[in-house]
Amino acid sequence: MDQFILTVRISNSNAHYSNDVASNGTLMTLFGDAITGLIGNLDHDESLLERWDNAIFKLPIKPGDFLTIKASITKKTKLKRYIELVAERILKTSDEGTSSLRTCNEIVGSAMAVTIIPYSAYKRKNTLEK
Repeated sequence: MDQFILTVRISNSNAHYSNDVASNGTLMTLFGDAITGLIGNLDHDESLLERWDNAIFKLPIKPGDFLTIKASITKKTKLKRYIELVAERILKTSDEGTSSLRTCNEIVGSAMAVTIIPYSAYKRKNTLEK
């Protein structure tokens, strides 16, 4: 199974709501970045997002959190890629106003996505592989 892993730290600029909570759009942007990395490595093209399915936001994310985004291909056709995404918090700040971090393994969100590979990119990749 093809996979891409992205690890990021949520910055203060991502805090939009009370209690310094980042918007769910932040997580969706990270999912999009992971998809781009996965498909870029696989098909040498950024691809086009056809749709999101089953986006689930389980826990709030906050500035200082370190997240790992895993993007995995679950199915491939000639021009479509079906992708499973999981966001896991691996580090979080321990207390308000301190710089201490604590290790954790919490799933904060997940989604499914379908991307379309432009035919020109598909053709170009197959020409290079011959």
